[in-house]
Amino acid sequence: MGNTTCVASNGTQIPPDNHYKCRHSKNDKLHESRYYDHKDIHRFQVPSNKINFNTPFPEYKPTEFTAEKILAKTTSLDKDPDIDDPEYKTIKFNAIDSKYGCDRQSYHGNYEFIRFKPHMNELVPMNPVGRTGMIGRGRLFRWGPNHAADPIVTRWKRDSEGQIKTDPITDKGILEFVAIQRKHTEEWAIPGGMRDPGEKIAKTLSREFKEEALNLNNNKDLEFNKFQRIVSHTTNYVKLIDDFFKGGIEIYKGYMDDPRNTDNAWMETL
Repeated sequence: MGNTTCVASNGTQIPPDNHYKCRHSKNDKLHESRYYDHKDIHRFQVPSNKINFNTPFPEYKPTEFTAEKILAKTTSLDKDPDIDDPEYKTIKFNAIDSKYGCDRQSYHGNYEFIRFKPHMNELVPMNPVGRTGMIGRGRLFRWGPNHAADPIVTRWKRDSEGQIKTDPITDKGILEFVAIQRKHTEEWAIPGGMRDPGEKIAKTLSREFKEEALNLNNNKDLEFNKFQRIVSHTTNYVKLIDDFFKGGIEIYKGYMDDPRNTDNAWMETL
């Protein structure tokens, strides 16, 4: 397997960032590079020159980890069976999997497979970018690609007269964008979330923006209720948001550098 590339909407190939975040996670405010999401969970350290699976790395002993909430038995639509479950063999990789109600196709084409452990015959999806220091699903529901959508909402900063404000040094317009702050890490992020099977991208983007940026799903939030009262008597703000996302422009589609990624489960976004 050679170096994987990501493709922008204009066809330009973009090399991945060698999943820096999943090898140098800051989850739960723990800044040690090998922590995952618990104090007792460490990734096996992978040097940058050993990320590619084609590069020999005989001493590689990745940490096996799948979170308890992922292993908890619910419906098949929620999450995949684990490697030792007989149902694992029914998963249809690199395809639309109707049994589990999800799309297992990668934006980078068909992904390859690797033995879960050297002494086991079971094959699992192989991360298209390379080694992460962890095997299993970590905190991701699906083996292989887990699809998300991340809306980037921007506007030009304007003065009270409606004129675009410029930076005093560069003399260029100042671009503003919508961001949210994660409660558990206090890190800033673009609002977004998982895409439901078969869901149109505009619907995913609109839903996630309303939930994460506007807290629309939290009726107990006093600030949001105040916002709702202000705008509800003047316009249908929900319809405005839905219509807004119907006119979006795709700027990226591919592998997402995410601290949850493992050797066998990873995030992809558009």
